[in-house]
Amino acid sequence: GQFTGPTDAVTSVSIAANGTQLAAGSVDKNIYLWDVPDATAATAAPPPIAARDTIATETVVRTVTFGTQASQLATAGDDQQVRVWDVPSKLELQRFAGHQAAVQALAFAGDGTTILSGAADNEARLWSVSATLLASQTEGNFHDLAFSPQGNLLVALDDQPQPLAWPFEELTPGVLFKFPVPQPPLNAQPAEPQQRLAMQHQGGQFATLGESGRVTVWDIQTRTAVATLTPNIQATETPDAAPDQPNAAEAPTRPIGQLAFSQDDTRLAVGTGQQIDVYDLASQRRIERLPQPTPVTSLAFTTDAQNLVVGRLGTTNNAALEQTHIQHWLTGHEGPVTSVAFAPDGNALVTGGADKTVRKWNLADGKPICSYAGHEASVSSLTISPDGNHLVTGDQAGQALVWPLTPMPADAVTVEPALSIPHPAAIQCLHVSGDSSKLVTGTADSLITVWDLTLGHPLQMFHDHTAAVHSVAFGADNQTILSGSEDQTARTQRLAVTTAIPAHESAIHEMALFAAGAQVATAGADGTIRIWNLANGQTLRTFENESPIRSLAVRGDNAQLIAADDASRLRLWNLTNGEELTQFETPATVQQLSYSQDNAKIAAAMSDGVLRFYNPTDGSLLYELTSDQPLTTAHFTQDGRRVLSGDPEGNLRLWSYASPTARSTLTGHGGSVYEVAVSPDGTRIASASADATVRLWDAKSGTQLTQLTGHQGPVYNLAFSPDGALLVSCGADQSVRLWDVLGGRQLKQIPVSSASLYSVAFHTDGKRVLTSGLDKKIYLLDALQGTLQQTLEDHQDYVYRVAFNQQGNRMLSCGYGGNIVIWNAANGQKLFTQTLGGVANDATYSPNGEHIVVAGGDGKAHFITLPPQSR
Repeated sequence: GQFTGPTDAVTSVSIAANGTQLAAGSVDKNIYLWDVPDATAATAAPPPIAARDTIATETVVRTVTFGTQASQLATAGDDQQVRVWDVPSKLELQRFAGHQAAVQALAFAGDGTTILSGAADNEARLWSVSATLLASQTEGNFHDLAFSPQGNLLVALDDQPQPLAWPFEELTPGVLFKFPVPQPPLNAQPAEPQQRLAMQHQGGQFATLGESGRVTVWDIQTRTAVATLTPNIQATETPDAAPDQPNAAEAPTRPIGQLAFSQDDTRLAVGTGQQIDVYDLASQRRIERLPQPTPVTSLAFTTDAQNLVVGRLGTTNNAALEQTHIQHWLTGHEGPVTSVAFAPDGNALVTGGADKTVRKWNLADGKPICSYAGHEASVSSLTISPDGNHLVTGDQAGQALVWPLTPMPADAVTVEPALSIPHPAAIQCLHVSGDSSKLVTGTADSLITVWDLTLGHPLQMFHDHTAAVHSVAFGADNQTILSGSEDQTARTQRLAVTTAIPAHESAIHEMALFAAGAQVATAGADGTIRIWNLANGQTLRTFENESPIRSLAVRGDNAQLIAADDASRLRLWNLTNGEELTQFETPATVQQLSYSQDNAKIAAAMSDGVLRFYNPTDGSLLYELTSDQPLTTAHFTQDGRRVLSGDPEGNLRLWSYASPTARSTLTGHGGSVYEVAVSPDGTRIASASADATVRLWDAKSGTQLTQLTGHQGPVYNLAFSPDGALLVSCGADQSVRLWDVLGGRQLKQIPVSSASLYSVAFHTDGKRVLTSGLDKKIYLLDALQGTLQQTLEDHQDYVYRVAFNQQGNRMLSCGYGGNIVIWNAANGQKLFTQTLGGVANDATYSPNGEHIVVAGGDGKAHFITLPPQSR
């Protein structure tokens, strides 16, 4: 057939490899394209075939040739250049220049990527063809484009808001599709053209940057926008020009803004204006902002995702390596994160939040390890013990929880607390001591409390702050506490040095303090006697016995110990060398032992009603005094010539040593005697009884001087004033009564409490009286005026004993819950709090006021050295 179209001489023709197209070059400077008809359908006289397409050029076309694909055509001519064309779109893909005369011949290599050209300049040249296909043409400008990592998708940005995409298979473009434009965020600008494009390294998503700086993240599979990020763009400043350089504002104009994904596709860096924002894609949150001195022009992550390579406008300082400081973005809390702590080994991080949860994270990958459940309020503080074994958390409801950190089950998802420590107010701060044995907490009610971390028992409290405590910490010595408070003060506190001696495997029946106060002897139901060093709690000696020990006594010179057991046996030891001096059977069970002041006699009160005296040297019997009642107590007077004994019926007897009968028997009470006291001058004895009376006795004759009546129930405790002129008593009738010792009459009846009062003590000034009992309160009275001066309501349990120190500036209380409290006698402020493991039955001050000794119901004797501020 005849192909029509050229208006001048045809210089070259070429047929596509698949035989479907014909191309021709002409002197008329055009390239002509024809569809070649099917030869099987040819007729005898086929009609002329008109050119399907014409491509106009500016030069005589001397040669044409198809590539390996029918869509690719190469041409050349008198302008000495070689051109590669996209046949479907008739657009030029690539141009090669280098010949010095008209190009007259072309040929493609077999793979279609190389062209051989020959020209009138007597040269043949090889050209590498890189442009092989034209996907499409739009009506606007292309701003950016990128292939997916697999090369099967081309994404491009033009002047429209939506990205364009072409799927590719074997270099054949698929049908163009456009991503739908997302709804702009509230109060944001309407949809806008996208200027920059970045493809994820794994190819699942890509990000685009609009003219306003808004970033959109698109999902390729669903062809939808999945996130919108809106940086707060700072104003761009034009950098100053160097003296010998043109102004940076004269740099080629191009949209300022860049995007870059990290290698793991978890982060996106956005360079807009003079800042770089780094986003965590999972949470869509900005995790870091890096200010820049000039506008950002290029951006890329290093392979480890820890640094950014940044290009900037300007003639100096225009490239930089920026370090990204945030390694992982930890997502999981549903609210503010209120506290964080690193594990001691540096491999894990623990966080607490306002969502009431505590979470543990792996620092290597930022993934959660487990969570800790139990809080019912916002977590306010947390800490990890230095040994790495415990996590301690506190919340706004006043609950402190202790959790095991090791060992951690491999499949642990939620961990339950091992210990719960309730507080009366919100916990603001907490810290664990360096030896991991103690916990200190600061609360909103201004209280600092030290706890045993294993048992959760309170050890000591400090009340010095007047407002919420916001920070606490142990010093390196594990005894000093530093605190800061809303009251604008920072304080250091010193813990009491406490020795809780696990003396026996059963209850302690008897205890004797050595005269020098440096040692103590304890005897228990386990039949052992132990001598302890009070300074360090170490056992100095142990004496074994087959039966439980009922009573023991240490001689005044600390050289000898005597003990009586349930088997009616007395044993005597030399404390200097630990040797037993003697042992022997007694006619009856010994209830109490006592050394005389001159250490020459031992008095033994026995169950058969006999008061027996023994020689401390060899244990020989010296003398016997007989009573008509079993004896329970025996005490030598100061002169060593008299002995005071008591019996179960409440009778007191005063004996002269070596007299066959009691020098006097203090009879008259109709019930048990709960307490006796000797006047400071030793001339009078006062006794308190279940018969609701207080009786005064002459200490020499044993005769009753007076019976003081007025109490409406049992009288539990009494005390003489320092001058011996007054006596104060308390009891089950909830009142305190003041008595005139000389006149034998009641001076004051002071109704104090709504419950029984167990203890009463006189101040050294002879005016003030301290009392307490079952209502858990401590009352400070002006006994002379009969008025209540102060009520202390923070003891927290039944109070069994109160006392003043000898200096009169401190008050001591102890009781059922094991709480021991030291108070400021001037203002009632708590100075010291410590809690035993059981009941605190009794406590007393040392003469210098620096120590207290406590009889505990936990089978332990507690010796406490008080901190300086509580003495």
